Amino acid sequence: SASGQPASAPALTIRDIDPHAMTLIAARLNITDRRNFRLVDSAFRSSGAAACEAITIATPSELPVALQVFRRAELRRMKLADGNFKDADLGLLREGLGRSARGLKHLNLSNNAKITDAGITELTCLTSLEQLDLGNCIGLSNTAMATLGRMTSLKQLDLRGCSITDEGLRALGNLPLLAQINLERCAGLSAAGLAHLTNLPLTHLILKECDDITDDALAQLSHHQLQYLNLSGCNDYGADGLAHLASVPLQRLDLSECIELTDVELQHLNAATLTHLSLRGCTELTNDALLH
Repeated sequence: SASGQPASAPALTIRDIDPHAMTLIAARLNITDRRNFRLVDSAFRSSGAAACEAITIATPSELPVALQVFRRAELRRMKLADGNFKDADLGLLREGLGRSARGLKHLNLSNNAKITDAGITELTCLTSLEQLDLGNCIGLSNTAMATLGRMTSLKQLDLRGCSITDEGLRALGNLPLLAQINLERCAGLSAAGLAHLTNLPLTHLILKECDDITDDALAQLSHHQLQYLNLSGCNDYGADGLAHLASVPLQRLDLSECIELTDVELQHLNAATLTHLSLRGCTELTNDALLH
């Protein structure tokens, strides 16, 4: 400064701390010390953070405090991914959210291997939930799908890497709003399972690296109004399968790593609606395939 004195640091107040940082601060407090917690909670409310709509909780140990700190917030999005959460934590989540459970729209529980079918039953209180990510929750089975089949507000569901079969898809077949499903690496799926999805308003479907996607499986998609389809790494279909997709108004199609795809088979695609086509790693294709 002109006076030669070092400039003073700008004054910070509680209003400068974001909601997630408030959760971390509260997590360091002794919950039984009600006076300290009331001070933090009061500062949180006065900062306007009670209007927070999205939070990320990194570990199970943060969950109890976070639910108390954010109990007045109108939460719409919550992420509890990659943090070793388990069934008991989902029970705590149900109890802690209380009436605000009805406002939650998006929940990310991906990469929590200890969550099982029993834990998923705790989510039925989320009556407005639209987007649920259960990717790589490897403890889930068809039983969890039966629970999800009762969550009629779901629009997007990520089940990548889960141990579900055709029977599991049967349980999802009557969800009236379910438009986007990720079934990547769900090895137990076949044409019979995809047939259970006939009544869904599907627009986005990911079948990446599913082992049994045959011509018959693709035939089950012919009546859908799909805009995006990912068949990356699927190698059990042929010309007849792609011909079944000719009536589907696809805008984006991913056929990458389909190493048995040939020029002749590719000609069966309807390119009229496509705006994006991925052929990365399709080693049997030649330049001629792109001329048709």
